[in-house]
Amino acid sequence: LALPGATGARATKREEPVKGQGLFAYVRSNRYVLVLAGIVSISWVLTRAFDVAFATVADARFPSAEEYVRFSGLYLVATSLAAVLFDVLLLNRLFDRIGLTKGMVFVTNAVAAGVAVMLVAPSFWPVIAGCAVRNILLDMQSTSLQVMQGASPASRRAGVNAFLEGYLATAAGALGALMMLAFDRLVPDSFAMADSLRLLAALMLLLLAVRSWLNARLRTRFFEILHEQVRGGDEDTKLRALETLVEHKFYRQEGIGLVIDAAKDPHASARLKETALTTLGAVADPTTLRVLYNLLSSKERPVRLGAARAIAAFPAMKEA
Repeated sequence: LALPGATGARATKREEPVKGQGLFAYVRSNRYVLVLAGIVSISWVLTRAFDVAFATVADARFPSAEEYVRFSGLYLVATSLAAVLFDVLLLNRLFDRIGLTKGMVFVTNAVAAGVAVMLVAPSFWPVIAGCAVRNILLDMQSTSLQVMQGASPASRRAGVNAFLEGYLATAAGALGALMMLAFDRLVPDSFAMADSLRLLAALMLLLLAVRSWLNARLRTRFFEILHEQVRGGDEDTKLRALETLVEHKFYRQEGIGLVIDAAKDPHASARLKETALTTLGAVADPTTLRVLYNLLSSKERPVRLGAARAIAAFPAMKEA
């Protein structure tokens, strides 16, 4: 399956995987993967920046090595426990309520809020709280990126994952460390700790602004890819795209027609039609009710049941 372009035949042709094309050549030619790479790179640079902020306030607060190690261990245990509780109690509920793409926005905005507090009040507890928020929300970001990587063609998916999580992660982590070293060298020794932290927080907010822009680009592109896969993929690709649409709320009004076509396709499998109907129930667009009612008379029992479940999922039906 070729990774389609955003619009027009020219974009589609440019982003199709070429037989025998190497991984790095493929990454360079694919704008979707480049956006993912930008997000991953910024995340690693921010990781190093948070490490520096944490070390700065902890060093100032705990002058002895023993006190520093004791606090660091307590912080690690507390944030790890909080992250586990968040994953168990809130992560799936948040995804169910707001969807995965808005979940990415939620993570970026929450981290940006923590950094903004660091900028306003560059002292021990605001910095520690900002670092904790970021650590607790890491799994939410990782889940989002894992789903986004799944849009790559099957023949390229393993290579793209290896590139993003291996080569790029190593390079971006090293780049972040070099940037923090340069930051430390460039900040004058006469600067107070609070002033240094403000400069660091301002740099982090700039990176988060770029991250927000990349999030918007990624969300738009991913919608287009899913819709193209529903429109022109094979049976397995269509099924996978529809499941992603419904499970992670990746749908838009202009894509509903594609889902309806899949639900009505006489050549589609019963499983594919059921998944399309589940998607229509999740969208709950009143304009699709006529189609759903018509499918109640389908000759296929799974389709009739899927249509009934989709209709029952509409808010008005739930209230009734």
